[in-house]
Amino acid sequence: MVALLLSMVFLGYRFASAVNATADETLQKLHAKKLFDKWEESNMPIKRKIATVEEKLRDLSMEVATLTSLLNESLEKAKPKSSLETRLSDLRVQVNSLRQSFNNMSVNAMETMQAQKKSVLESLESQYRNFEDKYRQVQDSLRGMEGRFTTYVEENFNRHGSVHRWIAGVDSEDARAIINTKSSSPDSSNINAISAMSFPSEMTISWRSECGCTGIGLEAMNLVYPLWKAGVKIWLNKCDKGCDYAMPHELKQMVESMDKTRPKSPRRSYYSQSQNQRHIYDIVVLHIAYAGICSTKDDEGDGRYVISRSMYEADSIKKSEVERCNSDSINEVWVPTEFNVDGFARAGVNPAKLYQIGEGIDMYETWNPEKIKNINVLAKLGIENTKAGWNFFSLFKFERRKNWKGLLESYLTEFSNKDDVCFFLKTHEGWEGNPEDWIKRYLRELMSKKIVNSKTLPCIYLIDSMIDASLLPNLFHEMDAFLLPSHAEGWGLPALEAMAMELPIAVTDWGGVTQFSSGYSASDRKGRDKWGRFPGGYAIRVSHLEPAFDGNGAGQWAVPSVSHLRQIMRHMFENQETARESGKLGRQRALKYDRNAVAARILRNFNEIYTDIVAPKVEAAAKKSQQTASTSSSKPRSSTSGTSRTHYLDNDN
Repeated sequence: MVALLLSMVFLGYRFASAVNATADETLQKLHAKKLFDKWEESNMPIKRKIATVEEKLRDLSMEVATLTSLLNESLEKAKPKSSLETRLSDLRVQVNSLRQSFNNMSVNAMETMQAQKKSVLESLESQYRNFEDKYRQVQDSLRGMEGRFTTYVEENFNRHGSVHRWIAGVDSEDARAIINTKSSSPDSSNINAISAMSFPSEMTISWRSECGCTGIGLEAMNLVYPLWKAGVKIWLNKCDKGCDYAMPHELKQMVESMDKTRPKSPRRSYYSQSQNQRHIYDIVVLHIAYAGICSTKDDEGDGRYVISRSMYEADSIKKSEVERCNSDSINEVWVPTEFNVDGFARAGVNPAKLYQIGEGIDMYETWNPEKIKNINVLAKLGIENTKAGWNFFSLFKFERRKNWKGLLESYLTEFSNKDDVCFFLKTHEGWEGNPEDWIKRYLRELMSKKIVNSKTLPCIYLIDSMIDASLLPNLFHEMDAFLLPSHAEGWGLPALEAMAMELPIAVTDWGGVTQFSSGYSASDRKGRDKWGRFPGGYAIRVSHLEPAFDGNGAGQWAVPSVSHLRQIMRHMFENQETARESGKLGRQRALKYDRNAVAARILRNFNEIYTDIVAPKVEAAAKKSQQTASTSSSKPRSSTSGTSRTHYLDNDN
């Protein structure tokens, strides 16, 4: 306790010294000046005596000069001069005596002044040395404390390639280099869900999404793939920047094929390209998040019917976004969840335009525990032989919305190194910057507040390397449970992937993630036990709501309960077989979001739009004159905006 108090005193002294360094220096200078002024004041009598002697000496010198002048004149006038010479000699002796006295007094005064000055300087130097010694002691003490923190963190959070090892007692020499192994399994996707469906062979669709390795881009490819495989004339927009490591083999094949069969239609030029020369698609889907909800940024005026595929994590959207959704430029708005349907409508979007279409993944050939290859991903990452009796897993882009602080605090406060448990966090740099820096800083904060004990931290790994898409299902398969206590999710794709791999999940009981997990309606919440269990996992209670994105976005988002997440993790750990059985039920719950099943619902909507809205317009235009036909080849958005159709939900057959 005494050592702790001394450390706190030293720490406070250092910070006070650091903040007031300039002030301390100024005070030292003022103190020195004050002492020097005091020294000068004490030497004033000596200075006055010296001035008096100097004045007398000047008077005597003038008198001697006068006498000398008179003597010279007298010598010229009179020969007898013995008396004058004697007087002059006496005066010279007196003058020399006065000069000697003056010199002695000056020397004594200077010696006295130098001695006093030396004494003052020695006193100041002694005070400064004492201050400097104390400052160094505080610095050394603080460096020792800081060194212990840093040593602990660095020793137990060392970088091995792009994997961070953060576990006490692990030999760093055991780490292996990352092996970038890519799987090229043949395409064998199951398209039975849509193979029996018919569709107009002349219908053409352009689905425009983001380029690069974004969740939106991969979502679009997964939704489009079954349609393309079934023979629907659908094209994704051409991207110069691909996403090789995150794109499964069959999606790469689809993109390459589309680039070869895409309708040859140069982008319109207002000077040379008329509208007639462009290829007009029957349906255009705008699926781009970075441009904003209901953005028409990639609308090139080449579609007869325009759908905005939009989503938002919080419970409302901005007024400007509402206006875009309600404009004649957008015919329909497709959102992934009932949570978004309610949030958009509550904000003011025309309910007749809103349609709920979920996301989908390949549940049979890719995200299927029975199809896992014999590959140890952890070993490839250099962290083999570290799996504990129960292994938690989380995967997300590193940003505040994912509530990574609440996740770490829950795990680190609930478990210790006495528990046979480990947590693997797979993340990559997001809006907030380098995950390693943020997590180290947060760990020190938790230690300084005594929230966690540095000597009893449980096993935890940070993995920030990019992993080939074909290996991700294997990584999930090596884990025991999945955690995603986000503030808000538009969908929560990693949680759906975990359910497909039969992992019990723990997700926030709020927002878009409830669509496929705990359930969105109030009736879904009835009858749950204190752990919030549902078929597939655990629903984390919401402590309260707060402004989304720290007030920089529209609406609110949830703050999950740290204490409830701790209870859930402990229940999983102590009831492992029960948790595993829940995970198996979760896969059955998630199968409705196989990409083929979701694509079938999309195709049903496309068929209705084309058959009931687009085709009649085209047929009517064909009966008119060439000029009228030319005009009507553009999108009939104003007359079809908000046209009433059947609003299917994911639960509908």
